[in-house]
Amino acid sequence: MSKQAMMFQHVENWKRSGLTQATYCEGQNLKAPTFSYWVIKYQRQNIHLDSESAFITIEKQAALKTGGYEIVYPNGVILRITTSNLSELSTLAD
Repeated sequence: MSKQAMMFQHVENWKRSGLTQATYCEGQNLKAPTFSYWVIKYQRQNIHLDSESAFITIEKQAALKTGGYEIVYPNGVILRITTSNLSELSTLAD
């Protein structure tokens, strides 16, 4: 087993344990700064694997038939617009 695989297994075990990093490290005879390094490396790798694209899927809903549109941004801002001109909507989505 590679060092990375071993440390990633420790990270997964720690996450399931509910312990603090310091307590987990004491019980496993790991150095806390080294373990923190591997936690960050694990998180970065998993974020990279989870985000295939910066684009999100927009699903068509019943409200679209009436010309009502809603754009929900990741920060929670909701933009609602009623229009039959889709070019207006596309300028707001850019």
